[in-house]
Amino acid sequence: MIEKIYIYPRQVVENILASDRATEKRTWALISIYGTPDRRLLNTPELHKKLQGKGCARVLELCFGDFSKETYDRLVASANGRDRMLNSIDKKFYLFNEDQAKKTVEFLDKIYDDPQIKRLVVHCQAGVSRSAAVGVFACRRFKMDENALRKEHPHAHPNAYVYDLLYRVSGMRDDYIRFWEEPPKGIIKVNFVDTENLF
Repeated sequence: MIEKIYIYPRQVVENILASDRATEKRTWALISIYGTPDRRLLNTPELHKKLQGKGCARVLELCFGDFSKETYDRLVASANGRDRMLNSIDKKFYLFNEDQAKKTVEFLDKIYDDPQIKRLVVHCQAGVSRSAAVGVFACRRFKMDENALRKEHPHAHPNAYVYDLLYRVSGMRDDYIRFWEEPPKGIIKVNFVDTENLF
């Protein structure tokens, strides 16, 4: 059963991979979010094996950008009639979709039912929007303390489109209270993450 959820930027997972630290005492799962295929973090079998050696039992990789359906549609509309630009948009920008939402819900349900997995790490590039949407959704799916998650990750501002699609696909009640309505103001400060004592 999941006891803790971490919402982190990509750099934290890169530090875990770069560390020579021995196998973790607690088994954990990872959701790795990247915006384009060329930004995939776990791009070799060796990196997957290294994660396993650090206690990571399951990994879900998702490729989608940090924007809403409306923003994506505006990008496509602005390219209307300009095939070259539209092809560029199709190759560079990936919208979170229903298939990815279903895979995410299935993955969360599998790790929740696994008695060995105690931690969930969700990362995207900055650890602010996409990973926060998935992390907050997981918190609600697992009926965990949202206030504790918010306190530990004050920089997080979940992407509403990603969160809403996860909620809808999961079949959870749709009369939820929107999480963290106000976006962070000013400079976003991400606290130092001690990867040696992560778990």
